[in-house]
Amino acid sequence: MKNTILIGLSVLIFSCSNPNKIEERVIDLLVAPESEVTKISEIATKIEYIPLQTSQNCLIPYIMDVQKNKQKFFIRTNKSEILCFNNKGQYLFKLSNSGRGPEEYTYIYDFDVMDDNIMLVLTRNRLLFFNVTDSAFKYFKTLNFKIEPGYVDISPDQKHMLLSYGSTSGNEPYRNVLINMDGDTIMKIPNGYNYSKNTKLTFAATFENINYKSDNLLHFKFWLNDTIFTLNSDNQITSYLILDSKGKQTSTETLANMSSIQELANSLQVNSILETSRYLFYRFYYETGNYRIYDKITKKIFSITIKPKNQTKWLTDDLTGGVDIEPKFCIDGNIYSWADAMILKNHVANTGFKNSSIKFPEKKEALQKLTDSLDETDNPVLIIVTPKK
Repeated sequence: MKNTILIGLSVLIFSCSNPNKIEERVIDLLVAPESEVTKISEIATKIEYIPLQTSQNCLIPYIMDVQKNKQKFFIRTNKSEILCFNNKGQYLFKLSNSGRGPEEYTYIYDFDVMDDNIMLVLTRNRLLFFNVTDSAFKYFKTLNFKIEPGYVDISPDQKHMLLSYGSTSGNEPYRNVLINMDGDTIMKIPNGYNYSKNTKLTFAATFENINYKSDNLLHFKFWLNDTIFTLNSDNQITSYLILDSKGKQTSTETLANMSSIQELANSLQVNSILETSRYLFYRFYYETGNYRIYDKITKKIFSITIKPKNQTKWLTDDLTGGVDIEPKFCIDGNIYSWADAMILKNHVANTGFKNSSIKFPEKKEALQKLTDSLDETDNPVLIIVTPKK
């Protein structure tokens, strides 16, 4: 990759944003929530269940990631495959190129899909490009990197890619790099959290980089920083929101001198962030698991109860009568989850479902018919939740 522009971190954070405005967008992670959200109707208006077609060519043991464009769903599985389905859940084709050849990969680290049907697949220090046709993924080029990224995200302008890097060694030179489709470097975000390791303990965290999209913007956060940054369609980066950990976050001193993995467990760790037009969903661990929902209109914080042993009581589907719903992904302002076919069938066969009082009885009947058509060994059923505006 060509190095065309290098931006210092202090300039990057403050030149495009107003410090007074930043102070107005602060969420205290340790503040007590107003109350608990237990029913999906408290935050949503509609639920759609889409069964993903099952055949020997498209078996899904577990869903790792979901992406979508206007015509298709893309499901990354734990078998390092990407399955393509149409909007009704009909299987179309898949990418299953495990190997060491120029068009192959050993493991899929991450992937993303562009509006013009180009798919990017990140594997170790290579980024593979595929055209998404009506019948297959067609490989057309590869970009190679000297330093191995962990994530790739299409920029809001659909012309660039944001690469994100971990920092387990303590001396990685940068956190993020914005490149164009030819691999030329547009902008680098230096790593402001360098440290010298005084321990032989090796560790990695899946939440070192949290990247998510909302309202045609790309947001990203590094685990040692409370600030969420935004990349907009003009490739400007601004401070968007502060998840205030009150100094309980992991520090570089802890990472440099860590003698036990328990030292990480004793600090506050933000695990995931999702955002719709109205709600911010964020999950973090501090002494115990915590799940919060921030309402941007009322400016109130609500909780989803996490029971002992990390058993979570998710949101009851009182709209259609389906299974409890865990918010897992956010695409185009909607919340995505899924249900195992056997679990969904057992739920609907239970007397609790038959006797449940829900807001849309006709949807309950449709869910009954859907589960009657499923076998216990079928693929998961995709769940799409439309949040309140």
